[in-house]
Amino acid sequence: MPAVSLASPDVIRLARTALIGLGLSLLASGPLMARVDLNTATATQMESIRGIGPSMSKRILDERKRNGPFVSAQDFARRVAGVGPKKLKTFQEAGLVIAAKPLPEPKRPLEAAKSSN
Repeated sequence: MPAVSLASPDVIRLARTALIGLGLSLLASGPLMARVDLNTATATQMESIRGIGPSMSKRILDERKRNGPFVSAQDFARRVAGVGPKKLKTFQEAGLVIAAKPLPEPKRPLEAAKSSN
């Protein structure tokens, strides 16, 4: 019976192929977590977050429309019925974020001079 060297090119190639296959299967097996901004997301985007269904996304959109963007996670939990600390944590772990409101772009000097006249 011939001895097989563990460092042979065939064994290395086989191991590399197995590891690549394992990595690809792990990527394909679980959903890729996407970040969903609560202040800009549509109902469909919100419903991609585990635990947010059609009724919850409607409550969120209605509240956002009535009272403006959410300023923090605590503001979100306070303003939307059915969202407590535990659910909030679950949503955040699933990719829900509350981005800060972007600042308006500063006026260029020429535009500022025109608008002051």
